[in-house]
Parts: sequence; structure tokens; C-alpha cells
Amino acid sequence: MNKRIGVLVLCGALLAWAGACSDDSGGDDAATDLAVDLWTKDDVPNSDSGDQDSGADDDSGGGDSGGGGDSGGGDSGGGDDPPRLGTMKEYLDHATDAAQAEYSGAVLVRIFGLGIQSNGEIDLSEDIGNARHWEFGFYDSGASKHITVTYLGNPYAAWPLVDTNPGNIVETDELTDPSSLPDSDAVMTQYHGAANCPTSSDGGITNTIKYVVETSQGWGKMVWVMVDNDQWGAALPGWTEHDGCDP
Repeated sequence: MNKRIGVLVLCGALLAWAGACSDDSGGDDAATDLAVDLWTKDDVPNSDSGDQDSGADDDSGGGDSGGGGDSGGGDSGGGDDPPRLGTMKEYLDHATDAAQAEYSGAVLVRIFGLGIQSNGEIDLSEDIGNARHWEFGFYDSGASKHITVTYLGNPYAAWPLVDTNPGNIVETDELTDPSSLPDSDAVMTQYHGAANCPTSSDGGITNTIKYVVETSQGWGKMVWVMVDNDQWGAALPGWTEHDGCDP
């Protein structure tokens, strides 16, 4: 109540000042507008929360400066953000744009998914920290730099999280023509059709999928799937199996 009385007194003083200075100077309109603004601001419900002064609803850009999905890498990729539930290729282009925004010579060298489901999707819609995720690894040979672009199942993490100094990736051989890679749903179909491999997987955090160039055996592009610690691997594009599921 005291706060509102103070505002009314201030408004009255402003209006009185306007009456004394109005003539042709425009002071009446200016003072009236200021008084109305002060009153209206004080009269907003829950104004003590500070939200009205946060800048979130004005044009200053303050609303996009904080954390959450718009905090960093999420806006560095091209086009719309990818979904929170999707197959590998629903993230690939976005991840590539994000990496090349950091290093223009970055090329894809690895794809890793944790929490793969039978249908080839990873569910990133739950608040589960950094467990389930899609991670895309890139390498810029000119700069001798690795970059990872990671989509985490964590609503408070940057979307995506771009790391220009990752410690978990060593691959340097390019996964050429990434658009020709089979999507993760096709990979899981092949996996479940292979001998001795389970016909379904529950998307648990121990279930993984990885695309990489296998140089030690000369197999070239490979995709690996591991479910319940049982690994299967096949060369691409012909699905030549090099590691089968245990009987």
C-alpha cells in the first residue's frame, strides 16, 4: 500500500509539473506517459519476481542470452534444431554445420550413439544427464584439431555441445560421403537380422552404435553395434560381417 501511495504522489507531482510546463513544449504528454508507465509497472501481478526487468520480453536480446537450448552450440548449426528423439541422420547435417562453424576444414571421422533402440533412435527427451547421446566426431587436418558435436539427454546442456578440445577421440580417417551412410534404423534392422543377435534391444545406456573407418584390418567404413556387451560389426556399404554375435 505504501508503495502504491508513493507512486501516486510521484504521479501527481509529475502531472503538476506538466501543467506548469505544458504550453507547447510537449511536457504534459511526456510526464503523463511516464506516470502511466510507473503506475502500470507497479500494478503488474508478481512484479516482485524481477521478471519484468529481466529483458526477456524486450528487443534487447537479453531473453536469448541465458542457458538452455539457446545457450550456445544450439544456434551454430544450420536450419532447425534436430528433435529430442531421432535417428542418426536427423542430426548429421546439423552437427556438420556446427563443427565447420568452428573449423571450416572439419570432416566427419566418427559417429557414436549411446542408448540406441531397436528402431535406430536414441531418446534424448528425458532429463537423464549425459547418459544417452549422439556424438559426431570431426577432424581438421590443416589445423590438427578434433571437434565433437554432442546432443545430450540433458535439457540444461547446450544443444548441441560443441567441444574443440575433446579428449575422447583419436580417429583421423574421413568417413567420406556421409550422406551415403545407412541411417541407424537400417543398421539396427541388419543387426537384428544377423545370426545369434537379439531380435530387439531396449535402448539401455549400455547399447551403442558406432560408425568409423577401420584401418588396422583394412576393412574401410564400418558400423558396430553392441547390445548387452555382445558386439556385431559389418563393413559398408555391402554389410560384410566381420564380427558376429556370440551363439
